[in-house]
Amino acid sequence: MKKHFSFIFAVAAAFAFTACEDIPAPYEINNNGGGTETDVLLSESFATSLGSFQSVTTVADYNWAVSYSCAQVTGYDSSTKENNDAESWLVSPVMDFSEVTSAHVSFDYILRYALASTVAANHQLLVSSDYQGKGKVGEATWEPLDFNLVQGSDWDTWYSSGNVNIPQKYMGGNVTVALRYKSTTAKASTWEVKNFLVVEGEGDYDPNGGGEDEGVKTLPYSEAFETTLGGFKSETTSGSGEWIIDFKTAKATGYDNASKLTTAGSYYLVSPEISLSGVSEAYVSYEYILRYNKSDDNQQLFISTDYTDGASTATWTPLCRKHTEGVDWTTFEKCQIDIPAEYMGKTIRLAFYYNTNNVSGSTWEVKNFSVQQGKATAGGDKPGEDEGVKTLPYEEAFTSSMGAFVNQTTSGSGAWVIDFKTAKATGYDNASQVTTAGSYYLVSPEISLAGISEAYVSYEYILRYNRADDNQQLLISADYTDAASTATWTPLCQKHTEGVDWTTFEKKQINIPAEYMGKTIRLAFYYNTNNVSGSTWEVKNFSIKSGKAGDNNDDEPSTEIGGLEDFANGDFETWSNNAPLNWKTASTAGNASLSQSTDAHSGSYSVKVGGSASANKRLGYKEMKLTPGTYTVKFYAKAATNAGGSVRPGYVPIKDGTVGAYVYGEYTNGLTENDWTLVTHQFEIKEESVCCLVIMNSKNPGADILIDDFSISKQ
Repeated sequence: MKKHFSFIFAVAAAFAFTACEDIPAPYEINNNGGGTETDVLLSESFATSLGSFQSVTTVADYNWAVSYSCAQVTGYDSSTKENNDAESWLVSPVMDFSEVTSAHVSFDYILRYALASTVAANHQLLVSSDYQGKGKVGEATWEPLDFNLVQGSDWDTWYSSGNVNIPQKYMGGNVTVALRYKSTTAKASTWEVKNFLVVEGEGDYDPNGGGEDEGVKTLPYSEAFETTLGGFKSETTSGSGEWIIDFKTAKATGYDNASKLTTAGSYYLVSPEISLSGVSEAYVSYEYILRYNKSDDNQQLFISTDYTDGASTATWTPLCRKHTEGVDWTTFEKCQIDIPAEYMGKTIRLAFYYNTNNVSGSTWEVKNFSVQQGKATAGGDKPGEDEGVKTLPYEEAFTSSMGAFVNQTTSGSGAWVIDFKTAKATGYDNASQVTTAGSYYLVSPEISLAGISEAYVSYEYILRYNRADDNQQLLISADYTDAASTATWTPLCQKHTEGVDWTTFEKKQINIPAEYMGKTIRLAFYYNTNNVSGSTWEVKNFSIKSGKAGDNNDDEPSTEIGGLEDFANGDFETWSNNAPLNWKTASTAGNASLSQSTDAHSGSYSVKVGGSASANKRLGYKEMKLTPGTYTVKFYAKAATNAGGSVRPGYVPIKDGTVGAYVYGEYTNGLTENDWTLVTHQFEIKEESVCCLVIMNSKNPGADILIDDFSISKQ
């Protein structure tokens, strides 16, 4: 028969009902489709109230409360910007399980800003058989229940606890379930919960989270690492730390953002056994983001055939020990690696190995892992692989990887890394504010000058806090064999201009001496620092071409007035004299101060348009001839600060260098610093005119804005 729950003590009296009454939500008995009845023993959505649940605080007064249509708790005080010690319980009513033989709990939640080391301890689902009500949680005996516990990365993705079984020993008596939240002055998370259910019947949640080894895997085998580690398991072999699920990836890092501390440790993410029986070719594929790399040895993919009871006792062979340094937290590198022939026919384990010291460490995020039959394809990077001798012209942008260049540290520590879409060298660590001595080279692949009579090197750079010109050099060698420390290096450039900010790049062009023509050479950017103070050097857009330096240095904007067919640099990727090429007017149409921003909608750069609360400012394209017709302008806009922004597109006719009446479209208000907004404007030209296309940065609010990917077309 159907078994109804009942509340005891005062709760029972408050919600009593007769057989003639409708059962009030949220305590109705639901029926599943197909005619199978399921008893909903307790249901709370927390959309408008805590319902029959009670918030109980045992440390400080940070209660569970309804917010954003859910039950929310946090120990963070937004008014003081402080984290606080807190302990708060969300306690269900006492339920009568006298006629219940099995039951499970489920709920949806978002958890953010928790320390990885305290996630499980500070966010618990508990059950009790002796809770006496009245908020006296400290007098009851509570048993924690394992549930699917995932830290989220946004406020939109809800996770399910899973259908968590209430242990059999609680059946037949009184049962209370609760969520317990804790925080400290070091870090206070925020926990949001909705759709809390206690339902009769067995739950299907696996306490191992799918991480249990379910036997030997066969090909193809894959793990997304979106919500669980799947068949993989984390093993810490020294220090502390572990692989966790975060931002829908398997993540390893020694750095704690709240405390700004790095903790030493080594940990493996170990696959289940994978059979290659009957397989003649196989490869591994995965995507990753690697930031703040200090040594390639700290992030490796291993393979083993003798793993038995632990990562520390297995024999591991590296499959990949060089991973490309990332430039942001959204761009994933894709890696495909052939498994060597000697492993075919065997049963293997794979492991992602991570290591960090207690001074500075990387962060490594991995997703979409798979092992498949066949060979790695061209679509999958083999990081750092030298693709042979280069011929002219040869270029490396250093936007997202070192390309065919390699870092070699010859003394101390430190390395060339990809950061801010450049190849960067610095001995200074911003987190610890400590400078570490070291010398390191960024070495090019072999470059052939066979049949070349003249060649030059070109690159852009920012140099700050220079202590000695010898600490930053461009070198050339014709006898490099296997190491930068044994090659004969000749300086091509020993003096680089000190910069004044982090946005203005100097451009360098240097002729390669005649004695290197016809030879195979290597070039290297050399960096050195002591442990007291050192520079920061950022390099991008490297190239080596035939000809002489200066022959192709035509980067000044044209003064000739062209038509629509001459429109260029709407992506703001090309800059000259600290201004975007072509975005300079001969009239007063363009009156805003402009600067380069690396916060781009696409590519590497956008333009920052300065604002003013006292007057409208305008970004203006150089004067151009427009013939009669209908034109459509599109661009992306974004606020550069939390003050927001407002833009208004238009144009102004120019006659004899004098502006006429401005013709504007609609305002686009409410720009934020989080999202790019597409702006579209259509206008008509009735007679051939010389015009300036403009974008007004409105004086309300008058803050800086960003513009990118501007285009114009004619119907």
